Amino acid sequence: MIEATLQEVTLAYRALRRINDETRQPAKAAWRISRLLGKMSSPLKHYEEAQVKLILDAGGIRTVTGAMLQEPVRNGEDPETWAKILEDDSRERLQLREQLTLLSEEKIKIEYDPIPLTMLDDDPAAPPDKKRGYSANDFADLGPFISEVDLVVKP
Repeated sequence: MIEATLQEVTLAYRALRRINDETRQPAKAAWRISRLLGKMSSPLKHYEEAQVKLILDAGGIRTVTGAMLQEPVRNGEDPETWAKILEDDSRERLQLREQLTLLSEEKIKIEYDPIPLTMLDDDPAAPPDKKRGYSANDFADLGPFISEVDLVVKP
């Protein structure tokens, strides 16, 4: 079982999706990556829906990709009133940012074992066009979703 924050799941999902789409994997690694992506997709969908709801509740508008806050528009307000509008907007944005941060730090459990790093290991003897092309960012973003040792599964 993997325990991670929603932010960690988001980063790992993107890294695994890139690895899955842009690199060649042995069958077992491809299968494990695909299964893990499937386990991650439902919590991420709910996470994105919760983010959109928080933004809409804060006065945001729905967009094609989710939701966003609009900047206040000045409609001839005197300087004092306009300063108050900007101050209120700034305070509301800070509150929303805090709520989104708290949401991203929420821990969830994913019923799957981390993928052993050795399963993703590049073959040093492979010609350059056969290398898998991982980046340091991929491994940094995978965090709790990869392990340095193979897990022994008991029957």
